[in-house]
Amino acid sequence: MAEEVGLFSALWRFVTFYKLRKALGLVRAADAQFTSSADGISDAYDIHHEQLVREYKEFFNALSEVESAVESKRGRLKELQQKHKEAQKALDGAISVYTKAQAAGDQKTMETSEKDGEAFRQDVARMEEQEKGLQEDIAAQEGKITDLEGRLTSMQREIGNLSVEKADAIADFVSNKKLIEAQERLMGLKSRIDSGPIDAVRKANMDLAAKARVSGRLAGADADHKREQYINAGEQSTASSDFKKLVEARKAEKEQATGTAPANTEDRPKI
Repeated sequence: MAEEVGLFSALWRFVTFYKLRKALGLVRAADAQFTSSADGISDAYDIHHEQLVREYKEFFNALSEVESAVESKRGRLKELQQKHKEAQKALDGAISVYTKAQAAGDQKTMETSEKDGEAFRQDVARMEEQEKGLQEDIAAQEGKITDLEGRLTSMQREIGNLSVEKADAIADFVSNKKLIEAQERLMGLKSRIDSGPIDAVRKANMDLAAKARVSGRLAGADADHKREQYINAGEQSTASSDFKKLVEARKAEKEQATGTAPANTEDRPKI
């Protein structure tokens, strides 16, 4: 049972990691599209630019809606403040009427002004509470709007600087690539496929010079060989002459011994 569980666990890990590796491979392949060439870098910045512009527009629209809602609250606050002033005036008027009626002993007017005054007082208290809540809400929203506007300004700045950053990134890529190629050329690591026409010309001249040196050495070797052949031939000719002299001397000695030839008084080679 434990072996089955272990096998299932191993299979599950294999499948899971296989999928993860495939996903990572796709990520690397996707990144390579934008990092292996100047065109890829340009496309990456263009895509990022489009994303930023789209996000900026969405952000701007959302911020505009927030600003519109806050502006609506400002209008409500203004209306409430006007009603508050009117309610306060009505309350002050009720207090004044009540005070005069009290001085005159007008009980009926006192009751009426007291009742109306209490309603005006409640209106003023309610409006004061609403006004305070609106002011706090507006202040909080304005703080958020200020923060959001700062972020929106940063996005504007990023979008504006993106073209310069794009040019710098492409320039860095090209210059670094050329620097690596130069270093590889100096170290002899540049491949045949990467070589240009001037490299082919230089290589052909080097090959031609090498062939000329080899040809010159071969021509000299041929002359030495011929000279050696003549020397050998001369030595053989000398050896042959010496042998013939020796043969003639033996023949003369034999003839002299048998009396078939006159004695030769010339010097003969000694054996």
